[in-house]
Amino acid sequence: QDEFMNFAEDAVDDILAQFADRKKDPEEWDIRGLVSAMRGSLGIELTGELDPTRYDYEEFREVLLTAVRNGFRQKEKEIGTDELEVLCRLIMLRVIDRDFKNHLLEIDHIREGIGLRGYAQVDPLVEYKRESFDLFERLMSGIARSSVFYVMTLQMASERQRQPSPRRPAGRRPVQAEDGRP
Repeated sequence: QDEFMNFAEDAVDDILAQFADRKKDPEEWDIRGLVSAMRGSLGIELTGELDPTRYDYEEFREVLLTAVRNGFRQKEKEIGTDELEVLCRLIMLRVIDRDFKNHLLEIDHIREGIGLRGYAQVDPLVEYKRESFDLFERLMSGIARSSVFYVMTLQMASERQRQPSPRRPAGRRPVQAEDGRP
């Protein structure tokens, strides 16, 4: 759960950097975009009126983190603490595995095209380091956002939904009509 909350903080910080620049006046922040990103990227529905002029940047960040924490506590109540901990672990491992495979493919693409940078009077090694570092930062950001999104939008199936559908006995095929329809 601590690692999940670290991921949540990273994801909120990424969204804040995108929609609420610390250097800009709070009235210039894109609150609609921020609310939409919180819903779409993290599965967090912000309720109530968000007036950024009432807060400084850190207080506004804390409002968003509190919404994530409250959502996580609600999931704990719905699913159970132990079950949620196991599910968080499984989800985070799955996301890391998926995203890291994609990251390795993207690194290969960078490696294939990096030699052409020499023609543009750019040191290929420096450019490779810069691009791979940017790619790594995007990887970590994507892992955080995806993990938080999947945990926050997790819904347990009801007992009825968990029941397997009836199956035909093994080895028996359905009878087909002459025109090939069952």
